[in-house]
Order: sequence, then C-alpha cells, then structure tokens
Amino acid sequence: NSAAIISSTSLAIRTDPVGFRPTEIVGPSGEAGDDARVMVLNEGSDSLSIIDPTTRVVEDVPVMPGANKLRANASGTAAIAYYDAQSAEQGDQIGDLSSVTVARDGASFQVAVGFNVRRVQWSDDDSRALVLSDDGISILRVDEIDSDRVEPPVAVLPEDLIPLDPNDLEIQIDRSGAWAITRLATFKGVVLTDLATGEHSIVYLPE
Repeated sequence: NSAAIISSTSLAIRTDPVGFRPTEIVGPSGEAGDDARVMVLNEGSDSLSIIDPTTRVVEDVPVMPGANKLRANASGTAAIAYYDAQSAEQGDQIGDLSSVTVARDGASFQVAVGFNVRRVQWSDDDSRALVLSDDGISILRVDEIDSDRVEPPVAVLPEDLIPLDPNDLEIQIDRSGAWAITRLATFKGVVLTDLATGEHSIVYLPE
C-alpha cells in the first residue's frame, strides 16, 4: 500500500503511503509545471492518491468502484479513471461500464458517458479528454467539470451504418481531438466525423 519514488540522480529510494492495493501509476509525460502531480490508482480502496512530487504531500480522492485504468494528461494536472472490461481479471470487481471519474485540483467527479468505455485519449493541448465507447466519443472539457454530470457521446456513424456488434468498429481519433475516422467490416468505406459538430463525411472505398 505504498509507492516507491526513485531519484534519477542519486538512485535513492523513498516510499510514500497510498491507498489499498495500488495497481496503476501515472504522471506528466510532457513539460511539467508546479501543478504537476503523480497519481496512483488504488483498486482495493476505490481511490486515487495524488502525490505532490516536491512536498510529498499525498491526497486521496474517491473514484468509481471497480476502476482499473488510469490515464493522465501530458502536464500531469488531471486524470481519468475508468473500468475496462477487456483488462479485468477473474475475481476483480465489476465496474460501471457507462461512466468515468475525472480527477483534477484535488477533487474528483463522476461523469456519465457512452456504454462500454474502450479507451481514453487526451487532446494535444490537454484541454479535452476523449472517451471512446460503443456509442461514440464523449468529449470532456476537463477545466469546466466541477460537479457530477452527463456527457452524451458524439456518434461516429450515421444511424443506417451502425452495426449490431460494436466489436466490428475500428475508431481512430486524431491527436488534436477534432476528428474521428471509423471503419467497419460490413461497409466499403470510412466515415470521418467532425467531433465539434457531429457532422459525418462518408468516403466510399469500393475496392
């Protein structure tokens, strides 16, 4: 129930107490400012430990029960915890398939999204978390989230192309978080979605 912090210069090791059964740890992957934090997902206590790497102060905030994945933005100022059914192991607690926890500024909030969250991707500017589910892409403007809320997904296919089995879909999101491109096994083409407007552009690929 602790995290080991290793100095890259002296190789000294220190430990900080976190929650029960920590399983994932994330931190800044880009330029880190004074607000950057290291965050630890504690699956055993349904909590997130937020560590200030300078002062070593640890704050715990609650996350959704069963959360087993954690994705931080590049600056290390916010993170999304969620339940990934594909990563769950036998005996693990089953989490909510239609919500995520947003952690920022020492607080956490529940956000309802589409069904069966597949992955979370951050936009290049760290301003938006894009939550991909079977129903489309929910766009979370993290700085605006200050309470529990619902963020309906943007559909990535016209209704007449939606397959019975969502596993047939392959969805890619560009790094800016502005566009999604989707293909499915039963359609000879791809669909480009403007995530700001929800407008679809179909590109037919008959070959």
